Amino acid sequence: MNRKCHVCNSQFNPDHSESDFICQACVNRQKNGEPPVKYKHPSEWEMRKLVESKKKATKKKPIRGGYSYHTCIICGEEFVATHKAQKICSYECRKERDRRYWRERKEKENAKRRQNE
Repeated sequence: MNRKCHVCNSQFNPDHSESDFICQACVNRQKNGEPPVKYKHPSEWEMRKLVESKKKATKKKPIRGGYSYHTCIICGEEFVATHKAQKICSYECRKERDRRYWRERKEKENAKRRQNE
């Protein structure tokens, strides 16, 4: 596990350092009485990369505290689900699903009747 040093902002492994928050090189400087290294601010490229990675991570996060984004099985639109098993985004899509279900059921019944005749 790597961490950033609170003094010089460099990556270090706390297992190889006497302190959990300061790298071993900064600890040695403090012991020897040397002045600490100036805090190294992240470069513009590193800041852009950090900001973009945070945007990507929060892009698919639920907006209204729902479970997650689901895709509607009728219209294919993404929506925030309020239940884990929710598959339909709106009242209109629910009505359309019911219409399709009953249409298919009638067609099956009619096919059976035709076979029996």
